[in-house]
Amino acid sequence: MNALLVAARAIHFGATMLVFGEIVFVASVAGVAWRRTAAASNAGLDRHSFVVCAAALAAGALSGVAWLLVEAMQMAGATIGDVIGNATVVVVLRETEFGHVFLLRALLWLALGVSLVAMRTRAPSRMRVCIAVAVAAAYLATLAGAGHAAAANGGTVRIVHIGADALHLLAAGAWLGALPPLVWCLMHAPSRSAVLRLAQRFSVLGIACVLVLIASGIVNSLFLVGSFAALFGTAYGQLLDVKLALFAAMLAIAATNRFRLTPRLASGDTSRRSLRRNAMLEIAGGVGIVGIVGALGTMVPGAHSTIRWPFALTFDVEQREIVAAFPTTYATSPVPYDVKAVARGAARYASECSRCHGVDARGNGRAAEPATKPADLALHGLHHPEGNLYWWIAHGIAGTAMPAFSPQIGDTGIWETVQYIVARASAEAARSIGPRVDDTSMARAPDFSYETQGQRQRTLAGERKPALIVLYASPRSGARLSQLASDHRLMHADLRVIAIPLPGSPSDDGDRATQTRVGADVASVYAMFAGTSGGAALAHTELLVDANGIVRARWIGLPASGADRDNEIVAASQHMPPPSRMPAGMHHGH
Repeated sequence: MNALLVAARAIHFGATMLVFGEIVFVASVAGVAWRRTAAASNAGLDRHSFVVCAAALAAGALSGVAWLLVEAMQMAGATIGDVIGNATVVVVLRETEFGHVFLLRALLWLALGVSLVAMRTRAPSRMRVCIAVAVAAAYLATLAGAGHAAAANGGTVRIVHIGADALHLLAAGAWLGALPPLVWCLMHAPSRSAVLRLAQRFSVLGIACVLVLIASGIVNSLFLVGSFAALFGTAYGQLLDVKLALFAAMLAIAATNRFRLTPRLASGDTSRRSLRRNAMLEIAGGVGIVGIVGALGTMVPGAHSTIRWPFALTFDVEQREIVAAFPTTYATSPVPYDVKAVARGAARYASECSRCHGVDARGNGRAAEPATKPADLALHGLHHPEGNLYWWIAHGIAGTAMPAFSPQIGDTGIWETVQYIVARASAEAARSIGPRVDDTSMARAPDFSYETQGQRQRTLAGERKPALIVLYASPRSGARLSQLASDHRLMHADLRVIAIPLPGSPSDDGDRATQTRVGADVASVYAMFAGTSGGAALAHTELLVDANGIVRARWIGLPASGADRDNEIVAASQHMPPPSRMPAGMHHGH
């Protein structure tokens, strides 16, 4: 069924682009050059365009109906007889966005057919040609509403994505769809001057289309591919690579036509046969691209796929050098970075890893060999992609004492261990941060749920707002908690105050003062973020976390003046980086 859907989509896209390109060619290329120098052949070109457009409209109608039926079958999980017999198709047309787009395009199909008949039965005046171009453009551009762009989130992002997709379709249709009439004209041109004018006009159209294709293609890739790694490490990206290779080949052929063959025509050389051959090669490349477009629309975009890097090396932008890579180098953890995962990872680390890497992940475990000291994960854990950490834990490191823990520890267990390493390294990185906002901080605060009196349960990451996390030790922190609760600038502003008791401290003090409650795992995980650098003793600590979950500022110990610290907190909260739509990065080179 997927092959049928790919075929239906490819035929429909190709037919729609062909209609638009034929009309654009008549209006913008042959409209001036051809009628001026080849008036006797006008009727032949008009007949050719009408026949091709009529055939393309018929193919578009049949493939469109096939596309609709396959979509209805997939939505209902039924056979073609069932979806027709029980009116599933009617439901799809009435109640889905795909159906609404289909109905709109059906009306445009009828309007386009009427426009073509009007052009054929009467002299194709400028007005009729312009109307046909406009209707054909709408017929092609609305295909953007049936692709991945239509599934984007609402608002500006969706508008930009659909707009870029529509422009991409129009530019592709104008270029690829105009190639068949160009070949016909090259075969029937009465003179070299007619071919020269035609080639020059088509070259201008081609350059404009290529520029739009490149610009809109970049925008679409940002939405659908998401990253350079996904361009090579996902099935969607790899098929897109083939499309880009075909596009590059077509661009090279077009450049040959523009800069080599067309100037020869002006100097008297007869290069008509070469131009025709190259145009046919471009058509072949265009057919391949349309087939790929039909397949890409049925695949999960690279931005939403797990990346499996196919090469043994990669380029590290931050280190500015080529480094070793693994299949999981660019993978992102399917396990969320929250206190529950970190707590489970901590337990597994204690049983499987601590004897070599040490209780605090500093590489000083009792089983560590002095000659091959294990890595200091607390110091280096954030300096490697989390996919590399996963690979090393799962498969070991050749030439070292690091063993492989797969398959005895499953994927989930390995990712939980990775999340613990990230948290342990984040805690170590946070200990070097002071009361001023650190724009380069890599310390990531694990997500957790909390409750505030009179409000629903919330999460640290879900609110997308800054937070002041107070790690307190009772009874010494009691006065400080009361000060925080009485400062309206903190408790009643966008900055959330979340009190977390350090291990051994009752939670009642925090509940009474800041009216927040957290789960049991939160205290044990966030205890890593408390205390002085290089010291094991836990101390009252206040962490300023930005909307992306990055620790930006840190205060250690109880203040001599609560008002002075509160002023520092307010000032720091006003200088934090704005929220980002991109996930927080964890990899900086050494």
